[in-house]
Amino acid sequence: MDNLMLKSRPLANWCCMCCYDRETIDHLLLHCPVTHSLWTFMIQAFGIHWVMPRSVAGLLSGWHQWLGKHNSNIWNLVPGCLMWIVWLERNRRSFEDKEKTLDELKVLCQRSLLEWSCCWGFTDCSSLSEFMSFLSLVS
Repeated sequence: MDNLMLKSRPLANWCCMCCYDRETIDHLLLHCPVTHSLWTFMIQAFGIHWVMPRSVAGLLSGWHQWLGKHNSNIWNLVPGCLMWIVWLERNRRSFEDKEKTLDELKVLCQRSLLEWSCCWGFTDCSSLSEFMSFLSLVS
């Protein structure tokens, strides 16, 4: 939205996820209440609590070394997976006028992380419940 507005397109710059704040990369991918709920949900699957960094750059720069004991191949997939789900939902809401519920997004995040983990050979879990139990053991 910011880029389109810079090109003199008359648009209302608001986050289509929360309908509250300006849509910036940091807001959309980290601080939007919908996205923040997804982050909290996914992070808690590893059995931890945390404070969100101010920027996407700050998140990505510290993610791989964060708290050492949580450094695993699956852990390292979480930012890309979650941000991809948020981006897809943002586009669905913006261009298709369709919307998933927060619960649907949470399941989609879980399922996508399982599929990505299987594709990379990081897990051989065959069900979502087995995978989520496995995540709590990773930490």
